[in-house]
Amino acid sequence: MKTMTKSFSCVNMKNAIQSRLVTRRRGMSPSEFMADVESTLSQSKDPISEYWRKISPKQSSLTRGRAVSGR
Repeated sequence: MKTMTKSFSCVNMKNAIQSRLVTRRRGMSPSEFMADVESTLSQSKDPISEYWRKISPKQSSLTRGRAVSGR
């Protein structure tokens, strides 16, 4: 069996991204938090963002008044 050396850790990358998001969103109200998420997704060129835009209705969840899951 061939042994490979990883050049990066996916878990460390996820933790670093999550830490930056927590710092940026600290102190935001739930509506500010959702607005930030939607703004980020609407501008991102990441595949998940493009998928989100494709499946999302034109009207944001904020303007529809839907509850945020887990809040």
